[in-house]
Amino acid sequence: MDINELWIGDGIMSTKSGITGTFEGMKDGKVRLKSKGKVTLVPPKYIVQYEKKEVKTLIDTVSKKYSEEQFVGDTIDLHMERLNPTMSNANPIHILEYQIRKCKSFLNYIIRNRKLKAVIIHGIGTGQLKHEVVNICGDYKEIIQINTVNNGGAQELHFTYY
Repeated sequence: MDINELWIGDGIMSTKSGITGTFEGMKDGKVRLKSKGKVTLVPPKYIVQYEKKEVKTLIDTVSKKYSEEQFVGDTIDLHMERLNPTMSNANPIHILEYQIRKCKSFLNYIIRNRKLKAVIIHGIGTGQLKHEVVNICGDYKEIIQINTVNNGGAQELHFTYY
């Protein structure tokens, strides 16, 4: 298994000890495996990806509600230093996938709350994130207009509801 393909929070298991938990990054060349609030360092050769079974609990419901409330107002900045500074040095593919997930969550929040306007700040950079944001916006029938603003570093979205 390629450890570089793991995301923070992915389910993993130590084949040596049988401990299951989540991937919490690397430290001193070892995998940080978090299980029951405790972090264990495990050599990468003993790590396999582990599918966690989804069991809905009250904690999951509260956590989901809390994560939805992280969006305040009608603007999201997808720069990693603002979105999740702990991931700033992560694999660029993981960063982009994380930004895309957050963008979709933000759009769902905007639509759930029936807001009429929103701004997604993606920055200028290479244009890859901008391209992804514009493509994602095309998937939402509620978005009726997209304007590039901030010298090409953001998208202003206008919504309608039927």
